Amino acid sequence: NFWRATHTRAGAVLSSHATTSFVIVPQMREVGFSFLPGLSRAGSLGTLVISFVPMSAASILRVEALDVDAGFDFTQAITDPTATAGLVTSVTETSCEISFQSAPLQPGIAVSVPLDTVTFGTPGGPFSFRLTTEENDAVADATILSHYFPGSVNVLNASFLNDYADVTAYPVRGTLRAQTSTLGQAVLVFNLTQATPAVTQLV
Repeated sequence: NFWRATHTRAGAVLSSHATTSFVIVPQMREVGFSFLPGLSRAGSLGTLVISFVPMSAASILRVEALDVDAGFDFTQAITDPTATAGLVTSVTETSCEISFQSAPLQPGIAVSVPLDTVTFGTPGGPFSFRLTTEENDAVADATILSHYFPGSVNVLNASFLNDYADVTAYPVRGTLRAQTSTLGQAVLVFNLTQATPAVTQLV
């Protein structure tokens, strides 16, 4: 990648010079984040799955959290050797280094890296990560991706009432617990970590 400058007058070249330009770092392709089913919600431990297609050979993947919620933490992150060739070698609260020395990343070959026991921050919502791959201490590929962390539904109290829950109208039956094969009413008291429109469904 070079720049060339040419000084001309009346169509005649008076002088010229070529110089090396800045380094252009390739971007990874098909980059994505996903969460394994389970308690992947704000404030919990969960599994963050990073997938991408490298454009250059590399042996290190570095993940840096640029804009995440308070409490987000990589320090307990590990990889499962049965799921990926990558091995976590260095962590801070907001960064994680994964080594692929045993099976280096190859251009055009898709990679999926499940990071277990990542602490998701609160309250959830949009976040940004920078991903870089490195080889011989030089950046090979890089990209920045935004995604969305799930929020949390915190159940404060749960009860199941029978049809006679009104103890004023049913002073005896109203004190009894709901029985099988009878109608009743489930009552949940909860709060949310994310603002939720009125039309949202709770499933």
